[in-house]
Amino acid sequence: MDVSQRLGVTTEMLNELPLYNREHDVAYRADYQSMEMEHDRVEKVLKASDVERLGVTTTMLEMLPPEDPDRDIPIRVFDNQKWKVYGFKLSSRQRGRYKNPVFQSRGWRVFVNDRGIAAGDVLYFWEEEDPFHGTQYRIALYKPKLFPCL
Repeated sequence: MDVSQRLGVTTEMLNELPLYNREHDVAYRADYQSMEMEHDRVEKVLKASDVERLGVTTTMLEMLPPEDPDRDIPIRVFDNQKWKVYGFKLSSRQRGRYKNPVFQSRGWRVFVNDRGIAAGDVLYFWEEEDPFHGTQYRIALYKPKLFPCL
């Protein structure tokens, strides 16, 4: 069953929408299904506060380079669906007894705007070894409001 059948509209109607592209949908589903096989990916349902600055989970932090409380750490992240590289900055602020690591930078805001991120979207983050770039980080997004049946 394809997206048009699940949504109860014709494919022509979907093709007229600027957000829908059948080839992209097929690639998106294949990409999403391939992520299901990833064992070390982090899945995070985004909150409203994550839209401004992404709260980095403990599991994500274990993948990333060590934090430095005196400076932001640049992190190169590859968007697995848009095939675009973003430059995030890992910032670690101390809040009381606890560290509060976040991605906050122009790069994060560009990613949010490019992808139209909203609270409730699901972010996938993982690391992989690349023969040319060494360790690289990948990110993908699932929008349950757009594709509720996936």
